[in-house]
Amino acid sequence: MERVVELHIKVVEWDNLQNVASALLGHGEVTKISGSREYRKIMSETSNWGKALTETTIAEAELRVQYESRKRWLAAERREKERIEAQIGLDESRREISLELTSAIGLTAFHVSNAAQDGLQNLASFNPPPQPFNNLNIRITDSPTACVNATECPVSLLKETRRLHVEIRHDHPNFLSWDRVRIEKIRVFLIGATLPSNRMRVSISTSGEFFDRYRSIEQDFVSVPLRRGFEYNPSSNGVIVDGNIHDDFHGYYSLTTPFTTWVIDVSTGLNTGLDLSRLSRVELHMWGSLVSGSRDAQVCLFVCLFAGLDLSRLSRVELHKWGSLVSGSRDGQVCLFVCLLAGLDLSKLSPVELHMWGSLVSGRMGGQVCLFVCLFFELDLSRLSRVERHKLVGLVSGSRDGQVLDNMVIDL
Repeated sequence: MERVVELHIKVVEWDNLQNVASALLGHGEVTKISGSREYRKIMSETSNWGKALTETTIAEAELRVQYESRKRWLAAERREKERIEAQIGLDESRREISLELTSAIGLTAFHVSNAAQDGLQNLASFNPPPQPFNNLNIRITDSPTACVNATECPVSLLKETRRLHVEIRHDHPNFLSWDRVRIEKIRVFLIGATLPSNRMRVSISTSGEFFDRYRSIEQDFVSVPLRRGFEYNPSSNGVIVDGNIHDDFHGYYSLTTPFTTWVIDVSTGLNTGLDLSRLSRVELHMWGSLVSGSRDAQVCLFVCLFAGLDLSRLSRVELHKWGSLVSGSRDGQVCLFVCLLAGLDLSKLSPVELHMWGSLVSGRMGGQVCLFVCLFFELDLSRLSRVERHKLVGLVSGSRDGQVLDNMVIDL
């Protein structure tokens, strides 16, 4: 570009040269000199040719500048074209991936929908449905008669080691008539323990090996061990940190069963200055859900055995039906079948009792199985205490069959 400017100046200089030649050689005495006319002509032609050459050079330079500029624009457009082509290719690949993801998401949503539907159907199959239970208290104390091992003296062991292993078996009396028990919240209180800070910190965990049952089918499985912290004030038993999952995260964690080995840890690292010298017992308080009434058939079985029925009279087919009784699938009908085998005189039933027996046969009032069988065998229910009579009312409603059976078998 600087060269073009210089050439434009040269054009002016060539014009000036022609003007000077005309001024000096075209007037006055100079024109009389021989050869001056030819010299002037030569200078004018030289000026014209020089100007023409300079203008041509300027035009060539300007064309070169335009060429370079257009070349740069062409290169830029080529790069933009390549970028656009690459972007188009990327967009197409993304579109293909998006289509694949959309298809995969749709398929996953279909499977999730089916799983949710199956889950709802399975949940609807629970009959009776899951029910909540609150503040179930399990007390752990030393044996009053013998204290030779950890099983008989767990409290004494806790005083020494600051750790306690509590095994809750599936035949624990508190859970006898309950199936599919799930624990949502647990609290552990050390009765008699003192602490200077009045802030007891208890670490609660499980072994990772669990047991479960539903309709008399028992299963064992291994899962992630439960680990929770619980804090309370020993002076007032006021809860500081509860042993449950926060409501905002409740649905993200699986609930455990109570049938496992619970590990209670109150080590010195958690509780400085802890005094367990007056520790008398440990209390486990549990909240959760259960399926009740599914073990009424076993209640009837135990009562029939208690009444002295000779079950050896049953044939193989009858024993198979008795297996249905134990599994809780046809409690009312099978109990009626067994009672008929035992020669019970059902004609002794009043119209009201016959109506209730009809409900029993349909399986809707399994709790009354035990009561009727006891009445048929003329068991002396008058020996029951007031508390046991109150529990017997629960038996009729089908709500506490297992506990009533415990008292009847022990006290009758």
